[in-house]
Amino acid sequence: MAAKIIRFLLLGLIALGGIPRLSSAAWDEHPAALSAPLTNSSIKSAPRQVRVLVSKNIDNFILSTLGPYRLVDYASGKEINFRLRKSRVVGLADGIHIGLLATRSRRVRLITDDDISLYPPRRAARSNPASGSEWDRASRRRYREIIDIILDARQQLTVINVVDLESYVKGVLYHEVSHRWPVEAIKAQAVCTRSYVCYQVQENPKNDYDVTSDIYSQVYGGRGAERFRTTIAAEKTRGQVLTYQDKILPAFFHANSGGHTEDVNALWNFGDLPPLRGVVSLQSLGQPNAQWKKNMRLKDIQTQLTASGHPIGAIVNLEILERNQSGRIKTLRITDQSARQLLIAGKDFRQIVGPNEIRSNNYSIVIKGYFIDFFGKGWGHGVGMCQWGAYAMAEQGKTYEDILRFYYPGADMITLDEWEKKAFK
Repeated sequence: MAAKIIRFLLLGLIALGGIPRLSSAAWDEHPAALSAPLTNSSIKSAPRQVRVLVSKNIDNFILSTLGPYRLVDYASGKEINFRLRKSRVVGLADGIHIGLLATRSRRVRLITDDDISLYPPRRAARSNPASGSEWDRASRRRYREIIDIILDARQQLTVINVVDLESYVKGVLYHEVSHRWPVEAIKAQAVCTRSYVCYQVQENPKNDYDVTSDIYSQVYGGRGAERFRTTIAAEKTRGQVLTYQDKILPAFFHANSGGHTEDVNALWNFGDLPPLRGVVSLQSLGQPNAQWKKNMRLKDIQTQLTASGHPIGAIVNLEILERNQSGRIKTLRITDQSARQLLIAGKDFRQIVGPNEIRSNNYSIVIKGYFIDFFGKGWGHGVGMCQWGAYAMAEQGKTYEDILRFYYPGADMITLDEWEKKAFK
């Protein structure tokens, strides 16, 4: 009953003109506030916060929060007096507009101890920036702590969620593995997720954000993606990361290895990094995505290659010239009807055609007339932990420490506090 009364009072405050802003004391006590820089120009401690790109190159969206908040001009640090409703945010020539408020700012920060809701709009609204009634309720996304809004010279908006490291991990796990999986597999994923993002925070101090919220970093759903069992896994591994020679390891992972993980240097130049060398992963066989088939038109592949800067005529043949130790393709030769040939790296070909079309770089080919069949193994780049392999190991009774030792041989698992003492002593 008390909860219902509180909610009723909050709704009444909304109707009367908005939500109360944070008091000065709440401002001082907030764990992030303005101390979370948009650019971490000097990292001298273990990462504790993450800047996640939520949206980029958009002209408007809907913003709301039910709790006390502070809205601040980022450049000056001055508070912007404004009663926040469900308001449309629009980027215009004179700055960021929030509802009827023209902030005259090109960067603003919203800080709250409650959830922040973002709604991608159904239609553009530059002609009526005050309107907050037309939003896509089904696409509502909830985030914790801080939202930074940046307006660029093209009047496009960038939205960044600045969030505590552990909250970030909780917002990722549900999207990367099933919350119904064995908890040891989820715990292994939690350590990988935390390690990967800590590495990225260190690598991107001068950028506006550390990671994106999609498959090109880690899929992050914010507060709305938190689940009971994934939250338990995050808490059970709180602060734990993988390191190698006292450096945080970029703990890459993928869905299914197809029986053998990939050497990191087959894709990216990391030098000699033993924990990210390929290993035999037979436990991934028989799991989902261990095998796949894709049929495509040769004409479509020709179009994609040409559009990406590899001009080629009508394709008549596609040959695998070389594979690496893991069985993945190093080089392809493509021949068109005028006998012109194109040599291309397997990893580049996959990215051009689409990583969700060609699920891995380990496949065989059969050409039938104007069509091509790909018969493949695994899903993903193949580096680091195989998620379905981790699932199988957990089903067999292995602990998350066992799983991580298997997929990252030679890596150490320590807490960020322990790593900080070593790295910054």
